[in-house]
Amino acid sequence: MADAEQTLCVLDRPGTCLNRAWWLYEAYLAATLGKRGKGSLALLCYGTDVRVLRSLFASLDITRAQATRKEDLERIVDDIRASPGLEEAHTAVKDAFVESAISGAPDKHTKGEEAWRAMERSSALCQAFGHHAEAVALLRRSVRGKELALGPDDANTLSSVDALADVLFDQGELDDCEPLCRWALQSRERTLGVDAPATLSSVDSFARVLAAQKNFEEAEVLQRRASDSKQETLGGAHPETLRSASLLGALLQEQGNFVAAEPFFRRVRDTRSRVLGDQHPDTMEAEAELAGCLLTQRKFDDAEPLLRKLLASRERASGCDASDTLAVVVQLGCVMVELGRHGEAEVLLRRDMQGKHKALGAHHADTLRAGAALAGVLTAQGKLDDAESLLRRQLSSMQAAHGPDGPDTIAALDALLAVHKAQGKHAEAEPLALRAVISKQDALGPSHEDTQRSVARLATIYEAQGKHQEAERLLAQSLAHNEQVLGPEHEVTLKSVASLARVKHAGGKHAEAEHLTRRALTANRDRLGSDAPATLECAHQLAELLIAQG
Repeated sequence: MADAEQTLCVLDRPGTCLNRAWWLYEAYLAATLGKRGKGSLALLCYGTDVRVLRSLFASLDITRAQATRKEDLERIVDDIRASPGLEEAHTAVKDAFVESAISGAPDKHTKGEEAWRAMERSSALCQAFGHHAEAVALLRRSVRGKELALGPDDANTLSSVDALADVLFDQGELDDCEPLCRWALQSRERTLGVDAPATLSSVDSFARVLAAQKNFEEAEVLQRRASDSKQETLGGAHPETLRSASLLGALLQEQGNFVAAEPFFRRVRDTRSRVLGDQHPDTMEAEAELAGCLLTQRKFDDAEPLLRKLLASRERASGCDASDTLAVVVQLGCVMVELGRHGEAEVLLRRDMQGKHKALGAHHADTLRAGAALAGVLTAQGKLDDAESLLRRQLSSMQAAHGPDGPDTIAALDALLAVHKAQGKHAEAEPLALRAVISKQDALGPSHEDTQRSVARLATIYEAQGKHQEAERLLAQSLAHNEQVLGPEHEVTLKSVASLARVKHAGGKHAEAEHLTRRALTANRDRLGSDAPATLECAHQLAELLIAQG
């Protein structure tokens, strides 16, 4: 292999080879031992699925690849680890793939149908390998060449226009994407008619771009046109009709019109279930969309049976620990929490954590977030010692993975603090609460609401330990901030007033405490009424203060 000019690599549509240990090892050898640089690998592709290849390429890891014999994988990994190292090997293979994709494109002087196909093939590979600028440049060449040779309304020209628009949309380059979508739609309306299938596909694509630009009114008009036309011309059970109905539901949901969106999601789910069966991927996708719509409306009782059915389908189709299966496990666990069924939620969230631990490792961000969610359910059930033990491990892992001040680390710190407070372990909570305040001040600024919440929590920990002077200082700072930012009669400001009054009273400053309590009572009464819970709480606090003063 060291003497080879090139190594031919064949990629099928699902990119099977990117999960095979020996294939990756040979690609690594070609990239490092053969003719280095441009063209060390020659890629031969059949019907490249860009989305599949992109996912496989991003997660390329020879240590998790498949091998017929386990000892073969171990030998390959050991050889690469010894030299040059796994990270270097992965980088070399990826670079060789990208070089091959780019080198497969014809030069700028080559024209004709074969050249266009080669450009589009290379563009698809560049997309899959994350080199979007090169993908866009190749597609622009193809569009220009076809427009000059075939005309702007030719079906082949418009196919390349669609492909270029898709790449630009994926990159969020909406201003460049919109005129391409208008071109394709107007051209097809002229040449094919307003109800032709290709025209209606262009309507879908253009509506998607407008929705992404937050031009919901025009997007909805177009999406309803596509849905109604397909219903009339293709029938209610046609895949394209259902696709447009699903897109219309998603558009309505994005605008917050969940009640209007739900019937579209139900229609798509019911039709696909009847025509395709419950195990079909399209049916499961429709189940997930409907469940998401129900959850957004907090229809937890309606969502539960749907999610249980979807979970059973995912388990049969993908396996119990697959990522799409675990996504449903998490959703169902959250529903159980909302319904107050914490025991069932614990089982589900523990399964999610264990599945991610197995697939991703103990220090992966998704594994750690799953552990934090489980700790929250344990805390809600009063299993504080179990929650503390788990959160201590989480905090240690978060610090190792993200540093002492990373957002996920601070989130784990906050969760452990909540457990310590519930346990009454205020002395242990104090240094953690102080650390949280300092980290948030540095990361978010002293005026950020998360920082202020942490300041208030530290004050309550001081108060619980009888450290009234420290608590008063913090609460006075918090009150001054809230008065300036939110106003003197804002709900949060008045809570700060009441908290500061309580601490002053505990510290023996009864006159100041009474003045603050009367202020909070008057403001709440004027704002909310005499029978509001906040008003009654202030009245009770004032009564206790006056009794204590005799």
